[in-house]
Amino acid sequence: MQCRFVFVFAVAVVTSAFADESPLERITRLHKECQSDPATVVKDSVLEDARKGNVDVDAIGPHTLCMNVKLGMQKPNGDIDKDELREAVKKLGNNINEATVENIVNDCGKRVEDTPNEAAITLYQCYARHAKTTHGKHLESLTGTD
Repeated sequence: MQCRFVFVFAVAVVTSAFADESPLERITRLHKECQSDPATVVKDSVLEDARKGNVDVDAIGPHTLCMNVKLGMQKPNGDIDKDELREAVKKLGNNINEATVENIVNDCGKRVEDTPNEAAITLYQCYARHAKTTHGKHLESLTGTD
């Protein structure tokens, strides 16, 4: 009984700590989590190349899939969960209107690539295109783009 209370208390503390995260803090935390896994680590130079449009699917795909899964936008097999994508867009979007959320979900919520890594990159690129107009400076801090 005492062990169960400690576990529930620990989960509550962790959950409340993450609930107070800003979108940037959440992205940073999840990036670090994906970077700590040898299967999903990506070199900074690969990220920089991707920001410039030179996307190496084999190098950045596993990391992008890891991030998308942790954000709830995508399943490990590459399928996109529209309901979870919608929630992630709302959380990351900070006060964007419902019509804009639906526009992003309708445009980005279709899996168009074969492999999970390709699907992850396509989802991220679609989201980033929309975020340039809906998230402004926040996107710059996440992707290094204008």
